[in-house]
Amino acid sequence: MPIYLFFNYSTYQFRYFTKEKVKPKDWDSTKMRFKRSYLGFQQANEYLDILEEKLRKAYRDYMNQGIIPTPSLLKSELLPEPTADTGTQQSELPSIVALFEEFIQSRISKGIKHGTKKSYTTNLSRLKRYVATGKPLQVDGYTNTVHQHIVRTLIDLYNLQPNSIMDFCKQMKVFFNYCRTDKHITLHQYHADIKSGFVQTDRIYLTENDLEKLHNVVLTDSMVRVRDAFLFACYTGLRYSDLSRIKVDHVIERGSYKLLSFIPEKTSSALQKKVKRVEIPLIGRAAEIIERYSSTAGQLIPVITNQKMNEYLKVIGMWAGLTDLIEVVTYEKGKPTLKLVPKYEKISCHIARHTYATLSLTRGVPVEVLQKALGHADIKTTMVYAKVIDEYKDRVILEQISFRDGEVLAIFRSISPQTEEIIMSAYEQTLESFNFEVIKRALQKGLQVDMIAAIVNLPVQKVERIIEKIKKGLA
Repeated sequence: MPIYLFFNYSTYQFRYFTKEKVKPKDWDSTKMRFKRSYLGFQQANEYLDILEEKLRKAYRDYMNQGIIPTPSLLKSELLPEPTADTGTQQSELPSIVALFEEFIQSRISKGIKHGTKKSYTTNLSRLKRYVATGKPLQVDGYTNTVHQHIVRTLIDLYNLQPNSIMDFCKQMKVFFNYCRTDKHITLHQYHADIKSGFVQTDRIYLTENDLEKLHNVVLTDSMVRVRDAFLFACYTGLRYSDLSRIKVDHVIERGSYKLLSFIPEKTSSALQKKVKRVEIPLIGRAAEIIERYSSTAGQLIPVITNQKMNEYLKVIGMWAGLTDLIEVVTYEKGKPTLKLVPKYEKISCHIARHTYATLSLTRGVPVEVLQKALGHADIKTTMVYAKVIDEYKDRVILEQISFRDGEVLAIFRSISPQTEEIIMSAYEQTLESFNFEVIKRALQKGLQVDMIAAIVNLPVQKVERIIEKIKKGLA
């Protein structure tokens, strides 16, 4: 429902559309304000407070002058005023849409990737649709109130997920920096403080058993190609952008085996300061898959569009019996809810990369090696996978230490029934003593602080303090 500001005085009734809308369940009819259940309720209520105060002040000013204002006069007091910009009036500035189009062309000239260009173009379309609703939007009038309103509108129009909003906010920050530095536009005195926090989502992955089901499911020829491309990505950790462009020429022989050698598209932009080459061994089923398509001219594996592939993968997953229920967080109009869904509904091309990383860690691949295979510049990015895999953490601990009567004896290489009792007794010792021993052995092995923190499940700062004590001989 639309929200109007009403004011009855003398013989007049003032009525003003605030340009805000709300569902009845999110409106407090007693306080005449948004409820806490409304996304961005604080900013919305502040906006209504400002309108109400401006109306009261305008009415008092007119009455002090002995003038009974007409509704039209009061309405003119509530309309946004044009702002001066170093002698240039707001109306003389290009529209925010036109400036955003110039901004995109500027980024293209600097060598942004196709995916980044597509993302910019998508947000340009969203800005155009927002302007088409009749909302004023000027580059030198982009305040916190305007920003919060456009975010709420985009959530309502597109049901954007939190990280899509994050992407929009991130681009708007870069855009306004372009306006300030390249176009020399003076922004509003109270320009919006745009925040672009990333929401960490669950790392859904497929198990060995899931991959076996996908490998054995009976499919049509067209679906087999989709399945094989996905499984190849699961065995190599390729992003879709690389999977779709990898050629036969990217396969090289190294002794008794072959490997993929390529520069990830994500790091090939002209804006990247450093380009890294990634090498991934092709063994087992990964090698079998490329042999199956060896007759394909040029292309290593036939790959369809990302959108269609994601659609078909859900169908394949359902046929393969990946029906285990998993709990996920979904967002409706910006509000999070927990939901149980069959695993096949969450299968997508990028799940293959999560699967490769997760299964590699559970098989004992060191994080530093996995970092190189995934092409991560920072090991902290790779550590996200390590922190969600209990099997990996247990394996690392077992490889570093074993206890009997509180003394370090040997290094365990695998979990066995004979060692379970020893491990349980180790866990029963005081946590502080346990962490000291783990960190000591980890330091001897030359492990990085980030990795040690993940092993003992402690903050990096606390691990650093323990290391200082160990080095001083106070442990």
